[in-house]
Amino acid sequence: MGKIEDQIVRSKTGKEITLTTLRTGEGAALLECVKMIMAKSEHLLTTADEFKYTAEQEDDMLRSYLEHPDKVIIAPKINGRIIGMMDFSPGTRKKNSHQGEFGMSVHPDFHGDGIGRHMLEALITWAKKNPRIEILRLRVHSKNKNAIRLYSMCGFKEEGRELQGVKLGDGNYDDVICMARAVR
Repeated sequence: MGKIEDQIVRSKTGKEITLTTLRTGEGAALLECVKMIMAKSEHLLTTADEFKYTAEQEDDMLRSYLEHPDKVIIAPKINGRIIGMMDFSPGTRKKNSHQGEFGMSVHPDFHGDGIGRHMLEALITWAKKNPRIEILRLRVHSKNKNAIRLYSMCGFKEEGRELQGVKLGDGNYDDVICMARAVR
């Protein structure tokens, strides 16, 4: 099953954070967190008006991750409240199942508090223990300098760039940077 052991970590400001794998039944709480993040974040591909999932659909997604040995969802919680999430999925074919892509988001109220780094370190540790996963990949908006700095500090290297990969609400564009890191 794709899960991590619960970990207690501290934010930069001393908050106690539990890093955990979400389980079936937490779909409604995850949905609430994702909607808050979407309402405030400018660096997500999906917009709030496009996100139409229900709590039941979120629970189905959580179940599918738990049942797949090479997928994982990692969530930080403060006092039991979900404040972000990271999901990793491997390639779907024999020739690319050794690698996969993840996405990560943290509620804007907690940006800069080291939570993203804790989630990223938990993913890297999980991937190193998984005998089938060799490469972690991500895509990030080029204007998201803080995220790019974090990924670079954790060993990710730029592999390429999708020119004008994202069209912003104001009609301007942002490039998408593709980054990767080997775990073996």
